[in-house]
Amino acid sequence: LYTTFNPNQDYKARSSAEETYNFIKNDINTAISLLQSSGTGYTADPTDIDLGVANFVLARVALVTGDWPTVITACNNILSNYPNLMNESQYGGRNTGTPGLPVFDAANNGFLNNAKNPEVILGFPAGTAVTYFNNLMNPFGDGYGGLNKAYKRIDNRLYDKIPSDDYRRDCFQGNTAFGNFTYPTNGTVNTLPSYINFKFAATQGLDGSTVRPNNVVTCYYMRTSEALLMKAEALAQQGGHDNEAKATLNVLLAARTRGGATTLTCDNYPAMAGLSALQMVQLQTRIEMWGESGLEFFNNKRWNIPVNRTGSADHINTGSFPVSGMTMQIPVDEMNNNPLMVQN
Repeated sequence: LYTTFNPNQDYKARSSAEETYNFIKNDINTAISLLQSSGTGYTADPTDIDLGVANFVLARVALVTGDWPTVITACNNILSNYPNLMNESQYGGRNTGTPGLPVFDAANNGFLNNAKNPEVILGFPAGTAVTYFNNLMNPFGDGYGGLNKAYKRIDNRLYDKIPSDDYRRDCFQGNTAFGNFTYPTNGTVNTLPSYINFKFAATQGLDGSTVRPNNVVTCYYMRTSEALLMKAEALAQQGGHDNEAKATLNVLLAARTRGGATTLTCDNYPAMAGLSALQMVQLQTRIEMWGESGLEFFNNKRWNIPVNRTGSADHINTGSFPVSGMTMQIPVDEMNNNPLMVQN
């Protein structure tokens, strides 16, 4: 840890994880204090670094370090100011065209249009937003995740855990191939497979253009649902608060229940029968946050859950990946530039 800027200062050895997280927490708490004393508080502009953003970062750091009371307090602060969740019509892409000529309008998708997403705590508008993510995720786009056939698909085993009364199931194709799609960029026709995602799907951008639709969308980095899930996990991890954890999850499940269906709860969600409160949180985190922020990898590492694709019908690599392999190496430049650095 370097606490002052001086390019000529002596090299330092690696700090411990505890020292590093304490440094981060101190910075965040200082930021929260300054935002409060300045009267900045929670602003209406999602591009602002405000108390919502500061509390969200604090909650994430506290979750990683097992500081459950801090997670709960930070999330309660967030949820009291960002209580609204996306509804069924806002959640993911909807095909308003035909099987042969699909139309997924980004303007109606809360994941691509912040104006349709009441959950956004931090995000940026089209023109400012970095769109690499949707280039990767949009099966109808001209980027890596579409035209170049690197389709992002849900594991069929997870898809099967989402009941029909949960409208999040509509964010994915299911077990039959979607069919042919002609990419307007160059007229290439690809056959889109089963289990592709519609969560980030767009055949046209927010500007209405069907060419490079993934280039004209908004982006978000923090949203209310994750705060609910972090709070639920902290309650479940504490011990003795399982009912509170389930009550927190029930808020999310009620919001994700298909219109006209019986309200989903922890007690009637089919795939959660017999699970502990923590396992319920883990499953709902996988479903709700699918494809977002690389959370699956980091959560698996944090929860000590290896990746196991044995039996998956829609992965090329159906092997397993141990938690021990999830430790990242220190970049070569840092190793070469600091003789006191020790590799992981």
